[in-house]
Amino acid sequence: MESKILVSKLLAIFQLTRVALLFTAVADSCTLVLLRMPGEKTPHHLWLLLTMTGLASACLYAFGMSLNDLLDTRRDRLFAQWRPLPSGRLSQRSAMVIAMLLLMLGLFFGAMVGVVRGEADVPWSLLLCLTTAMLIVFYNATGKYLGAVGLLCLGAVRGLNSMIGFPRSHGLLLPLILFTHVTLISTVAYYLEHKRPRLKVPDFLLVAFGVLGVDALLADLAFWQNALLSCYLSLLIGPLVAAAIYWIYVLATMGIKKISSRAKGGRIMLVGLFWLFVLDASLLAANGQWIAAVVIGGLGALALMAFSLMRRWGRTVTVERLHYRFAHRGG
Repeated sequence: MESKILVSKLLAIFQLTRVALLFTAVADSCTLVLLRMPGEKTPHHLWLLLTMTGLASACLYAFGMSLNDLLDTRRDRLFAQWRPLPSGRLSQRSAMVIAMLLLMLGLFFGAMVGVVRGEADVPWSLLLCLTTAMLIVFYNATGKYLGAVGLLCLGAVRGLNSMIGFPRSHGLLLPLILFTHVTLISTVAYYLEHKRPRLKVPDFLLVAFGVLGVDALLADLAFWQNALLSCYLSLLIGPLVAAAIYWIYVLATMGIKKISSRAKGGRIMLVGLFWLFVLDASLLAANGQWIAAVVIGGLGALALMAFSLMRRWGRTVTVERLHYRFAHRGG
């Protein structure tokens, strides 16, 4: 009996933190650490840097998921009773402790990234972790009720997270890609799932101009720092091909008549989150770093295995089907 309770609690914690999809955040931040330009030396203690970076990203991601469920408990009692908190499998007090512990660990590992990198003057990695955490809190507390503002916030969280282990100007290409991808797929899923507040024309315009404005700002900043060179632009080939394939899938999914609009939005969002691994790996592959690309691809395979395992495990403990739909809502 005690073992069943322990298993149920462990599953509840994994569901709360969306453990299967936190690998997406880890892959994003580690990709930028692995990315090497011609003539650039491999950083000292690379594996230690990758470990600290991955742990910081994982903790911040899990913090965002935990905070999301904590603030949505009342709503989930009506619309998502299978989740850990409304189902009673995990208490709110336990979830609060988990969320605060994850936040503190995320900031701690962010500080350790700076130590490993030798940041003597400005602790950029820690500042990025703090900014990411503040955006996560803003999104979960207010941003997700503000339509386009929340969607742009989601993209910003992804972009900032990717820079934790490599806060340098010529690393702005990946944040630009991730910000654009996450903002756009979140907008499509939000619209198809009929979330409230409903998106209106001004929201779509704000998303469009927000994406264009932020992308232009990042490109201009990289150009100003002499980081937007032809050798960097060539790296876009891989992500552009990957993005084209994904959006063909989106159009094909939207054309299916046998499933509901909400189901279409859920599919597009979930596949879009896993597609982050493809974007990360394609960037490294375009740079000729095939081993690093395989490593990121391996993380993606691990995430898929964890996702499948969690669904199977969930069926043995809970009656309702285990959902991981839109597990990026906090970061």
